Amino acid sequence: MLMNNGFSLSDNVVEKDVHLHPNYRRYPGLDVPDWVVSEAHLINRGLDAGVVTLGEANEGLFDPTELRDVMRNLTELTFFVEFPPENVEPNQRGQALLEMFASPVNPSQGDMRSVAEYLRAAGHSVSISMSTLDHHTAEAVRYLNQHEVPVTAWVVLDDKDGYWTNPTNMYSTGLRTLSVIDWIEQNELDVRRLGFDIEKPINYIGAMARGDFKDVLKTQHRDYVQDARAAEGLDGPAGQHLERIIEAVKNKGYETEVYTMPRFSKKMLGGMDIDPSVPDEYVEMVYTTDLPVAAKYLAEKGRGARLLRNKHAVPAFGIVSGNGETPGRKLTDSTGTHLTEQQLAANMRAVLKQDNSVPDREFELDKIYVFALNDPRVLAMADAALTAAYNGIPVRQ
Repeated sequence: MLMNNGFSLSDNVVEKDVHLHPNYRRYPGLDVPDWVVSEAHLINRGLDAGVVTLGEANEGLFDPTELRDVMRNLTELTFFVEFPPENVEPNQRGQALLEMFASPVNPSQGDMRSVAEYLRAAGHSVSISMSTLDHHTAEAVRYLNQHEVPVTAWVVLDDKDGYWTNPTNMYSTGLRTLSVIDWIEQNELDVRRLGFDIEKPINYIGAMARGDFKDVLKTQHRDYVQDARAAEGLDGPAGQHLERIIEAVKNKGYETEVYTMPRFSKKMLGGMDIDPSVPDEYVEMVYTTDLPVAAKYLAEKGRGARLLRNKHAVPAFGIVSGNGETPGRKLTDSTGTHLTEQQLAANMRAVLKQDNSVPDREFELDKIYVFALNDPRVLAMADAALTAAYNGIPVRQ
């Protein structure tokens, strides 16, 4: 088995092997940390994904350039899909989702594959906002199921309840989570995960986005009062209550993921946090388009991605748009700033260089989240950015 090639299973001594690459870093036994992937495991993953042939695997270890290419093809992108009420009427949202997932990816270039077919072939997934739980939305998810695209149900609330998960709506979040699970099971949908987006209430974030700090203070006070009321009957901080919700979701057979603000703004914009080990995936929204003044420079150089992100967290980059409109909640009159393909590539390259050492044969099989998929053109943009990011990582023999 390739997985065992070169491993010493009995002790901590590395066995000598004339076929072993001198820079190949191995670990005793098979107790490899989750975030580290040996080259042998990388080859096996490549075989399973169909990006490595049996002949290539039998030839032995890859050279650095080949390794980089395999790592690029095994990098999983997850696309947030929101389709907010600012862009589409709620009663038409499910149909709009279905139409996008069924749309050809790049007809001008002769690529008539649907968005769903592309996602499946690339090994990518989606996290869909559950702002509508109707028959049409179920049909959109069912279409993805038919094409074997992994789906996460991203739990959101009504605007009057704050929309995003935060200390003011823990009770409502629990109820909405049950509603989402009931909807999934009643429609017999294949949903692998439930996601929770930790952000301050939408009216607070809106006031911040407008720069209306007087309104921010009013909203903050109002949220405090709501939090005091919502906390009645709940034991402990809001974060602990969310952790209990997550554990309950896991007990029902679903995986979970949590989306949080970057490390420097968790308290100001998130309002709470949880133990990163509780969900199956802990994602930080490193949106360099939201940074002031120096945003363009930071985005183009990828500096923001490295400065804002905790290394243990999966990065989420944004904002990107395939049709020019803001793909999320529109909280100001401005259309907002969207990442260019080059800026997205720079952000990706920054975390890939941080997490991988090709010469040392030490890797993380990266997952990257992108906000947001609102048009098929986002797929081409993200694919080109990922390729450029890996091509920009220097390799040496």
